[in-house]
Amino acid sequence: MKTTTNYTLMLRGGSSVLFGKKELSELLTQIEPISLREFLLLGDDLPDDPPPEFEDGILVSGLETVLDAMPVGEAEEFLAGRLRGVIQQIQNHWTRTGIVFGCSLSEKAFREKQGVSESVVFTTKDDTELALSDALWGRSQSGDIMRLEHKEPGERESRRVGYHVPRIS
Repeated sequence: MKTTTNYTLMLRGGSSVLFGKKELSELLTQIEPISLREFLLLGDDLPDDPPPEFEDGILVSGLETVLDAMPVGEAEEFLAGRLRGVIQQIQNHWTRTGIVFGCSLSEKAFREKQGVSESVVFTTKDDTELALSDALWGRSQSGDIMRLEHKEPGERESRRVGYHVPRIS
């Protein structure tokens, strides 16, 4: 899995899941979040250019509700069916607008799974695994997933703050 500390790239295109508390706080000073419900409605009628409130990217809140509240099969179906479709519509129409799903959950809820194709799984409250990256971005995108990391000056190691895919097809 590729790694980058340039997590600002997520605002210039593609889609991300961001769970780093500091990074989310910084993003909230720049972008007004919209709810997941509002995001789903965006795909219905997109103007030619993004409105001013989306010029710096789209910050979406509420993904953790789907991940934690729905049964795993339903959540994966929702991510793959409904949510991925809206992401594709927006990225195909507004090519320079990044979509960030902000999550207030701990980084421990997200785990990388190695294998033939790398993937990110989400562990629910009852320790069930949800195939997050496969459902949200599609299994064929596994080679494009970037781990977003942040390293404070003076720290020895960087910490995971999210995941990003430049474009889904």
